[in-house]
Amino acid sequence: IIETYLVVLQSEHSQSLTAVKTYQERVLALEKDFNDRGNYWQSMPLDDKSKQLLLDKSEQSAREFFKLAKEQYFPQKLAEQDTRSVLTQLANAYQQHRYEIDKLIKLQNELLAAEEEHAQKLVHNGRLLMAATLAVVLILAVLLVNLVSRQQQRTVNTLRQALASLASGRLDTTLPPQGSNELGQLGQSTESMRQQLRELILQMQQAAGEWSQALYTLYTL
Repeated sequence: IIETYLVVLQSEHSQSLTAVKTYQERVLALEKDFNDRGNYWQSMPLDDKSKQLLLDKSEQSAREFFKLAKEQYFPQKLAEQDTRSVLTQLANAYQQHRYEIDKLIKLQNELLAAEEEHAQKLVHNGRLLMAATLAVVLILAVLLVNLVSRQQQRTVNTLRQALASLASGRLDTTLPPQGSNELGQLGQSTESMRQQLRELILQMQQAAGEWSQALYTLYTL
């Protein structure tokens, strides 16, 4: 609409009817462009208030402007009549159109500010969530380390008790499985050694019994 208004003002200062006709054709082309843009915005998903300002109120004043220009201003200008009255009406229609457009721009700025604030809140909440998640991960890591340390400590205590039992000659104490890590492998080796010692001692005891029996038999002959 701004360009159309400028074209009308240029026409008003022109003394050539040929130039005025050129300006008139330009206004008709601008009206077609305006209608095409209106059809485009009709298909866009606008909120109700924006659609009312853009497609109802501002469009109404713009169409009034084009109607005045086509039906009154240019016919009067080409007829070399006084156009001051219709120029006043055109100025009023233009100002009304600009007023509605300014309201639309203000509304869009408010919506943009609200969306920006919402986005900042989402970013802030995301950072808080990330910090909370990191804190939970760190806590779980500490707990896991403590748990592993306690399990290893229990394994070490069990091995120590088993070795103490072996050292005192108690070979009937079975060492339970301790997992597949280094301590577990040490526990398995200790249990294997216990079994082998116990079997060896049993074999020695059996051999000693047999030897005693043989000696007893020999002495009784």
